[in-house]
Amino acid sequence: MARAIIVEDHQFDHAVKVAAVTGRNQIRDVALLHVLFGTALTTTEIALLRVDDYLRDDGTIKQDCKVRKEIAYNGNERPLFWSNKKVTSKLDQYLDYRLNTGLGIAAKSSYRGLQPDSALFVTENGGSMAMTKRILEGKAHYSCDVLTSIFRKLFAQAGIEGASSTSGRRTFATKLYRKGYDLKHIQTLLGHGSVKAVRKLVECDPMNLGAIVAKAF
Repeated sequence: MARAIIVEDHQFDHAVKVAAVTGRNQIRDVALLHVLFGTALTTTEIALLRVDDYLRDDGTIKQDCKVRKEIAYNGNERPLFWSNKKVTSKLDQYLDYRLNTGLGIAAKSSYRGLQPDSALFVTENGGSMAMTKRILEGKAHYSCDVLTSIFRKLFAQAGIEGASSTSGRRTFATKLYRKGYDLKHIQTLLGHGSVKAVRKLVECDPMNLGAIVAKAF
């Protein structure tokens, strides 16, 4: 299987512009793209996020949070930071939309009026996105095919060939590596078990290859 491509800034900006004017839920889709590329969460982890994974009781953002072990792709808790202003701005717009349209609202005013245990991203009727169960080597594994399909459609609409939901994590890791952040810190954010796995994720960076060619002679 071909490795998911690294989505460059101009491609991401184009995907966001297209998502903002197409689809059934533009505000949600724009927020989804920002979370995918701004947090290093997997598609399944995004689908399983709850409102109280993002907000405190008083409605403020949990800037220093955790990926709960029960939703983490490898069952291990890891840090999750809601510190990117671009991400939180789009998420806040989406939560305002949820509140205004009555998707998952609570009787009390805490958590900005939303049910704290409701999914952060919901379907058009306010429910959680369906999970698909598969048995691999005798163990149950879950994935969110619905969300994977949404991302596939968003990339297709933007004409970004080779991009998939896994492009988010590879792009996140590669861009941090380009900026000089060490592999150990990137490993912690991605939740990988080894630095070697992170190195494999960021190797063969097309931008780095271009830089090599530019200095050939």
